[in-house]
Amino acid sequence: MSGDITDGDLPEAVAEHRTDYWEWVENHADTRKRDALLELRDHWHEINEQFFEGRMHLPYITLTEPSKPSIYGQCCSQSSWGSRLEIKLRPSLLWGTHPHMCPGSGYASGRMKFVKDVLTHEMIHQHVMEHQPTVDEESYHGHGPVFTGHCNRISAGLGLPQVIVRNRPGRSKTKAVAPQWPHCVVDPVVRYDGAYSHHRKDRVTCTHVTIPAGCHVASMQCMDDAGEFVRIDFDTDTGDKSVEIRIHVDTLGGLVDFAHEFLCGDKDV
Repeated sequence: MSGDITDGDLPEAVAEHRTDYWEWVENHADTRKRDALLELRDHWHEINEQFFEGRMHLPYITLTEPSKPSIYGQCCSQSSWGSRLEIKLRPSLLWGTHPHMCPGSGYASGRMKFVKDVLTHEMIHQHVMEHQPTVDEESYHGHGPVFTGHCNRISAGLGLPQVIVRNRPGRSKTKAVAPQWPHCVVDPVVRYDGAYSHHRKDRVTCTHVTIPAGCHVASMQCMDDAGEFVRIDFDTDTGDKSVEIRIHVDTLGGLVDFAHEFLCGDKDV
């Protein structure tokens, strides 16, 4: 994660462009993306003040796909357009289209909490780039002893467990490691309000679905990991309006696909 950033003043042209970027987000961005970016910007300021003494410069924070599909976020020493330092956050995590996240508006706040933790992780990379430019942890893919030290310093302030640099042969595999911090040291069900499902060995399938108007008895079909359909019946009375409900299904084998279909009928049927 080493880069060509050096400690010191931010070049005037970069500072002005970052200011222009955030002003544009505030005044002209799509409403959904604007609200998300501004909430993430506020989180960045909070973490910067609380754990970095306010010394970092507000970077470009974008809802942009990182360079590898396996990562949630990325701190780049150079932005996509050739400026200085961009933090990319995978947008599908926020919108609920990522396979590790539960979709639907009921999980939106949990998804935002998850992405804020991704941002906190990337802020450590930002600090190392901006204020510890001689540090080179490429052999650790950016998650070496210096990065790990910042993780544990912040964890101590938040009352979270410590992490190690990485598991070595012969070490316990139960140790939490820095590349997955802070998601690896929290209870994901509690912290992310059930929005993060990838941690579950018995896979959790959850979704928001809309029951059509005039529906009294609804059936939903879910495909299990053996390819068999499981039928779930429940009573409902939508009247003349459709109703959105949240379905959160836990099974030991794990549901791997939703083929939800509502078969509406009368209660007497």
